Amino acid sequence: MKNRFAGFMDLKNMKQVDGIASYLDDGDVVFSDEGSKQQKAHIIQDTYYNVISVHDFPMIPNQDWIHLYPA
Repeated sequence: MKNRFAGFMDLKNMKQVDGIASYLDDGDVVFSDEGSKQQKAHIIQDTYYNVISVHDFPMIPNQDWIHLYPA
């Protein structure tokens, strides 16, 4: 791509989407039935590039994800 991902993950192009993410430990999936605590994560879509990413910054009840996004 010649634009070198200009605007990639800019807040104006991002929205939170519903989905499920698995916890990874050094690249290995940890499933809940193995006794590991599941952790919720923000699943964010860059609508310009159609890329979905999983963010591990804190989920705080009644607070929009954008307030904690490290932009």
